[in-house]
Amino acid sequence: MANHEFDYYVDTDECTFALYDRASPEHVLPTLIPRPVTEEMPASDLFEWAMDVYTNQGRVAAVCVVGTVAGMTMSYEPNGWLASDGTILAAAANGGTAVSSFVNVNAVSSVHVVRDGTLLRAFDPLIYGPGSGVWEGSVMPEEDGLAFGDPAFCRQDTLEFVRRIIGGVPTAADFLEAATNWRGVGTIA
Repeated sequence: MANHEFDYYVDTDECTFALYDRASPEHVLPTLIPRPVTEEMPASDLFEWAMDVYTNQGRVAAVCVVGTVAGMTMSYEPNGWLASDGTILAAAANGGTAVSSFVNVNAVSSVHVVRDGTLLRAFDPLIYGPGSGVWEGSVMPEEDGLAFGDPAFCRQDTLEFVRRIIGGVPTAADFLEAATNWRGVGTIA
């Protein structure tokens, strides 16, 4: 098994991240949240806004941040799921390849792969196999040798699958260096 440095994802309890080979942040952000209630702002300010909405209004704010890391566009939705919808992911990919991974604290997870506007593959890496709830498309060669279905390796092997599909996975250092320039928008769920 590969040594993964994408620790900020591995240690997250609930989020969706997606990597895009051709789509720009300027295309991805309005595709994922087409009617934001905030202006575009730095990610750190956006997270503060979301916490304020929750604390003062008792409402959940959907947040999406995007940026470029290691030459790829990445979207990150803490407590969000939009990029885990194959139709939305295909639109955000802008004719290229994109792969998303969703996981939450209730052991719900999914991986989606789109290419050229078409959903090629969707599966649950934790409850892996036909009849698991999320199982679309044919098994891809990039799934070979990965321990999907084993909770001990599910997240790490999901990242290895992403790397195999998109050609790389940013390291934690790549992300931390790039994240200071990330921007995003929010809406009220």
